[in-house]
Amino acid sequence: MVNLFKKNPPLFIGLALPLLMLLIFVGIPFISSYLVPAPQYNFIYSLYNTGSEGTLRVVDGKLILNIYNSQDQPLKPRQQFYLVDIVSKKSTKLNFFPSTSKDIIIPPLKS
Repeated sequence: MVNLFKKNPPLFIGLALPLLMLLIFVGIPFISSYLVPAPQYNFIYSLYNTGSEGTLRVVDGKLILNIYNSQDQPLKPRQQFYLVDIVSKKSTKLNFFPSTSKDIIIPPLKS
């Protein structure tokens, strides 16, 4: 075996390198779970970034989303909000309803 390694070191490096990379990529989330503290509070996240064109706020226990359309064509907001419960460690999709039916499509340069 040692003699075979001396004859073909690139072969063994080529076989060992993918296994080493696999161990690193599998080990990083495992190690980071011990280094990064778990969240202390439930939180809400979205899959889509509203950027500077949208604001979120909470009023009377309701999540309010204001979007400004800076595009030249009508915009249909595509928001998906999720609530993460830290006790059960589950993510639940929140229902998103526009306040009125005319708010489903936002005209250009309007809020």
